[in-house]
Amino acid sequence: MNFVKLRSSRFIRLTVVLGAVAASVGGGSYAIADEEDKDARITEARTSFAAAMRERMPDARRAALAEAAKSFDACLELKFIDEIERHRVMREAGTAHLELAKSLWPLEQWNHRYGEDTGIYRPAEAAKHYRRASELFGAVSAYWVEKVGKLPKTPDEARSKLIAAGLGFAEMMAADSDLGASWCGLAGSLPTTDDGKKQAVAQAIETCKRVHDDYPFLAIGAYAGIRGAGVLHSTGDVERALAICEEVNGGIDNILSASQRTVSDLRARVCHQLMLCWRDKKIAKPERAIEIGEDWLAAEDEEEKTKAAWEPQIRAQLAYAYFVRWASSTDRESQENDETAARKHILWLEERKLVHPLARMALQAFERGPRASDK
Repeated sequence: MNFVKLRSSRFIRLTVVLGAVAASVGGGSYAIADEEDKDARITEARTSFAAAMRERMPDARRAALAEAAKSFDACLELKFIDEIERHRVMREAGTAHLELAKSLWPLEQWNHRYGEDTGIYRPAEAAKHYRRASELFGAVSAYWVEKVGKLPKTPDEARSKLIAAGLGFAEMMAADSDLGASWCGLAGSLPTTDDGKKQAVAQAIETCKRVHDDYPFLAIGAYAGIRGAGVLHSTGDVERALAICEEVNGGIDNILSASQRTVSDLRARVCHQLMLCWRDKKIAKPERAIEIGEDWLAAEDEEEKTKAAWEPQIRAQLAYAYFVRWASSTDRESQENDETAARKHILWLEERKLVHPLARMALQAFERGPRASDK
């Protein structure tokens, strides 16, 4: 009886094993087919995204980016044997959602005159994609933080990490940078009445501060610091915003592996944010904002395209800073000098048919003249 049971159990085990072997051999072609299908779908999503980024017409660009984001999301539902590949595709999906959100509501845009999804801007729709992007980038960052370990604390360590980018440092660095951008975009796209606004703002500040502190020798750390300062300034915490900008400004020359254009862009961005902080009524030192702006215009070593892109904004900020000092002065000669200097920058904008709300406000104030009490 026992012998019969033993033979029976062996037969069953042998049948199961042979069945498993047959299934694995027969299923190999299916596995290969699945892998080929996955690769084809990922390639299709990447091609779709690349084409969307080349599109210049706003509506067509949004539609193409929406399709690319949808394709990447579908790819993430597939089975991945390689977790590194899965998280790389996850970051690409996040990038597609981030770019779509930026096309719907520009990053760091805090003007809610366009409160509904009509016309040029669509903040409510953008918020959905900023939120989705932050979820994806957060997951990628957490994955690589666990794999890579400690972040560089000195320039030499940062340099060695860059060389050994295959360890995942480059992926983590990119995900962290985009995570900060996504939170900033979400904070800016939510109206002040939204219950999640305060949380999004806090998360944006926290994330940007962390990225700034984690990558002090890289451009993404500087960009994150400037973004965080912008969020702080929008919430009224001008002193902290100014402190971060001054720190970023002092470290730009020590950034590793940055092109001239990147360095020039960082200088322009931090110059713009510094001017906003110094002439803010909480600090009320427009003369410092004027000095920073005029020095930037006078600099001869800035990259040409970056200078052309930022000069209108810097001149508009200068015009307004001169106006702020003009409005707070009681000395007629000083007022005349500030008005002359401001009008020079306003004229530069007008000659190029560029309209900036700050420059327009300053011009209207000059046309009205000083208050009666100041005459």
